Amino acid sequence: MVDEDEEGNAMMEPSVVREASVEPLAFLHRKDFFKKKLPLGVKMTGARKLHKEGLTGKGVRVAVIDSGVDTEHPGFNGQVKQQVWFRHGTPLCESDHGTHVAGTIHMMAPEAEIYDYRVFGPEGVKVDKAIARAIKEAVNDGCDIINMSLGGATASFKIGLAIKYAHLKGVHMIVAAGNAGDDDPTTNEYRYVPRTMYIFLFNSMLVEVNSEISAY
Repeated sequence: MVDEDEEGNAMMEPSVVREASVEPLAFLHRKDFFKKKLPLGVKMTGARKLHKEGLTGKGVRVAVIDSGVDTEHPGFNGQVKQQVWFRHGTPLCESDHGTHVAGTIHMMAPEAEIYDYRVFGPEGVKVDKAIARAIKEAVNDGCDIINMSLGGATASFKIGLAIKYAHLKGVHMIVAAGNAGDDDPTTNEYRYVPRTMYIFLFNSMLVEVNSEISAY
């Protein structure tokens, strides 16, 4: 957990207090559970094919810059290796988006190491600064991929510099480009993440069971 002092500099605290987001489920402790019970959305993105080919994320570090990851969820099987929180103030049973994102990554690549950088919550460093610092921290921690399922209405120069730093270090970035569509395919739904020439933006979308893209 990281707090901001009077001059805007952050100081690390030695521990993180959080609540588990779910009750322990014994069957999730089986390491092969998600190999046999993959959710439909994960199957549709090719996870089963990748796993059969031996592509399980072994040796890859993935940074999740989000609302925090519940390491006590048994489904992760100990693959969340590090947590650095720049913001805090709500239990992860309420701020569960980061856990959901990390869970999807884990089901796609069950042997990848997940690094959790929390940048949302009511307390701590300002959000833009938290995101920028999290990106740099992830790069310096040796992460190969950074996932940011987030966005906003305006661009941030500070975050842009951090993304440029990641790009120069050869770190791949997967970033949402907005999921607040108006059901009009002719309009531009991009959001700032921030806008930068150094990364590709992927539209965040939900896919229905019939494989058609939903309206949002």
